[in-house]
Amino acid sequence: MNKWDVEGGVRGILKATDRYANSQDPLVLDLARCSFLSAEATALLASIFLVRRKMEASTQIDSTTVQWPVWRHLQRMWFFSLSGIEEKGIAPGSSLPLFHTEALEKDRILRYIDEEILGRPAMPSMTPSLRKEIRRAFFEVIGNVFHHSGSLIGAVVCGQIYPNDNEIQITFLDRGVGVACKVRSWLDSIEDDKKAIDWALKRGTSTLATGTQSRGLGLYLLREFIKANEGQFRVYANGAFLEEASGRRTYRTLNPPLGGTLVDLRINIRPDVEYGFQQDFEN
Repeated sequence: MNKWDVEGGVRGILKATDRYANSQDPLVLDLARCSFLSAEATALLASIFLVRRKMEASTQIDSTTVQWPVWRHLQRMWFFSLSGIEEKGIAPGSSLPLFHTEALEKDRILRYIDEEILGRPAMPSMTPSLRKEIRRAFFEVIGNVFHHSGSLIGAVVCGQIYPNDNEIQITFLDRGVGVACKVRSWLDSIEDDKKAIDWALKRGTSTLATGTQSRGLGLYLLREFIKANEGQFRVYANGAFLEEASGRRTYRTLNPPLGGTLVDLRINIRPDVEYGFQQDFEN
């Protein structure tokens, strides 16, 4: 895990841990060769702890192997609380600390969105109407976990601000059925995970049969915002991976597959720009 890149990092963690996913044997993670953890890496490692805790299987990090920058990062992410270690008084700094919920607790989720995501000064300036819809979109992405995924551990959210790169990373993860598998089970005409992800990202599409909890606009709006911001948008689900960056869309196969869905947003820090809907700027 010492080499981190867009695709190889996620694959690296999946390859290293896939064989232990359903094992009752004690698992100790050796991070001696890891010099950096991004938000999606942190979320994936957190999900391993959470899934195995449900199985009552022992999971630990060998603290003697962890380099100081990685240890400090995990502390600021409030990661060690997953191992039962109290972490009081540790300021998150540039980290958007781990948020984990096993239920659709509206007030708690919105508080995290308001304080740890939208409330950060590094977030791009938005008109009130766009900010309201982006807030709603973040909530919908988390809500989809409970309406669609069947995730054993619920939802995991975290992120990181990279001041030197002028970038904010926000990651959403569940370890459920996975959006690609869900779409394919819903639509017989779609047999490919890549096409399933593409369908899930279209405006207004949803596999929710009843109710009004999800309008299918969350990922679509976030995707459009990322395009306007010239950031990076990534979705990992089951056996496929989508990346949109610099005006290009790339699909790749994910092997071993991810059981669940990981949405990774990279937003450019732009203090010189205010974002909004077209009508917001019309007199």
